[in-house]
Amino acid sequence: MKKTMFAFAAMAAFAGLAGGLQNRWFYYARNFTQDADLADFEQVASTAAGSGLNGVQIACGLESWHTWDAKRKARFEKVKEICARLKLEIAPALWSAGYGSFLRADQNACAALPYSGVWTCSGRVATWSGDSLPFPNGGFDEAKANGMPKEWSWVDGAGKFAFIDPEVKHGGASSLRFECSTTQASKHRHFRASRAVTLKTNSLYRVRCWVKTEGFEPADSFQMAVLSGKGDSNSRRGAKPTQDWTEVAFTFNSGRNVQNRIYVGSWGGKAGKLWVDDVSIEEVGPCDAVRREGCPVRVANAETGVRYVEGRDYEPLPGVKSAWRAPGTKPPVKLSIPEGSAIKAGDRLAVSIYVPATVANNQHPVCMSWRRLDDYMAESAAGVKAALDPKSWFLAMDEIRAGGTCELCISRNTDMAHILADFVERERAAIKKVRPDADIYIWADMFYPGQNAHDNYYSCRGTYEGSWNLVPKDIIMCCWSQKQRAEQLKFFSDLGFRTFGGAYYDVDTLDSTYDWNRLCRETPNCLGVMYTTWQRKYALLAPFGKIVSAAAVTAP
Repeated sequence: MKKTMFAFAAMAAFAGLAGGLQNRWFYYARNFTQDADLADFEQVASTAAGSGLNGVQIACGLESWHTWDAKRKARFEKVKEICARLKLEIAPALWSAGYGSFLRADQNACAALPYSGVWTCSGRVATWSGDSLPFPNGGFDEAKANGMPKEWSWVDGAGKFAFIDPEVKHGGASSLRFECSTTQASKHRHFRASRAVTLKTNSLYRVRCWVKTEGFEPADSFQMAVLSGKGDSNSRRGAKPTQDWTEVAFTFNSGRNVQNRIYVGSWGGKAGKLWVDDVSIEEVGPCDAVRREGCPVRVANAETGVRYVEGRDYEPLPGVKSAWRAPGTKPPVKLSIPEGSAIKAGDRLAVSIYVPATVANNQHPVCMSWRRLDDYMAESAAGVKAALDPKSWFLAMDEIRAGGTCELCISRNTDMAHILADFVERERAAIKKVRPDADIYIWADMFYPGQNAHDNYYSCRGTYEGSWNLVPKDIIMCCWSQKQRAEQLKFFSDLGFRTFGGAYYDVDTLDSTYDWNRLCRETPNCLGVMYTTWQRKYALLAPFGKIVSAAAVTAP
């Protein structure tokens, strides 16, 4: 009798989920700018449908459909035909504040960080004039008696699996070599060198090093980073398993931080050798100025404090040409000085502008306070309706690592949680205007305290704490925390949200998928699960589909 009641309860619990979870999707990212994209999509989509999946989140820039040419629109019509034939629902990904999709509308929409520097007027032009930054022993040419390189405060495994190498070097007398196959590493298997560096606030710096590898795995565990104690993090990661000397470099804004640490090496190396050499850092000048509401230009005499007037004492600075142009790789922006200006040759100028925020691995968030983006969202939503009229829309609002730093954001006298929630509400309103019955999905990380919804998040000013209480409950939270998947699904379900599982993530097995499948079926109001790959790895798509489409939960 008990067994019969249990079976009846199980059937009731999974009512409507015949054939597995209700929404069984996969993620696909291509812009369909060439015919080869269509053939690739049809192959992947056929595999997905053949294994029981019934939907696809497509990241193809559909939000800018109203700007596409006729050929690209025709290709997307073919995509729709393929999905209709295979009975796959299309959920377009759109409007990424974290990764700058709004920059399609205006490059000046980027989140902006304050910059200040001293420029010198020569003739009728004023240019940046930075200070040199001593960085002794960046080439690991000098060592202490214990084998630790001088000037470096920490090297993982110095003398055990980290060595000064006079034989293999990029420049100078030696390099630093890590033996990543060692059995002596800590459980975290870190192979890093670190040292402190003192910087000026609100200034731009370019850090670089040279890297060589041999059988190095995993290749993406290499990282060069500049970290502060206040959450700010700037980095460049990734190498090839075997490569000759290759330069790794990135530019960052020091922001509010004077004391920083430079790290270079591997976080979680498992095999092979890694050499690092010629680490350096230099101050560079800005190559773009953000020109929009909340990003004023201020120029004063560095000695007397006299303020100069834009349009009279110096020509108006142009706006951002490309947020992806890294200072230090392009000529710095200049101030043109007209006849009759109060600025004279030889004057030193204190220049304050706002520059595009670049964080993490060349990521360019947008300013969520700039209301002109609402016009773009309205036009964009109308275009998506004309192109597809989808029932499901997916807001790509993950990992928003900069914001709250321009004067427009500061004038709102609030935190990042409220800025984010207001922006999501505006996105929701744009969608509901054209499709009132739309189901709106969103990546959940910016609303989950165990992931990214906290204070001191990268280059953001103000906390994301409490964001989960500020967004409408009809938003569907796509949970993708691999380590806290059970806790995250329960967190949003308990708050009254519908949820969705973002599973897979480019691993070599589907071990975690079995757990995702179980959790999504057990979580009240969980709508389904998605095969999510950033690296276009679809080898496990078919077995994934069979797992989540099965009538019953299966074990590995």
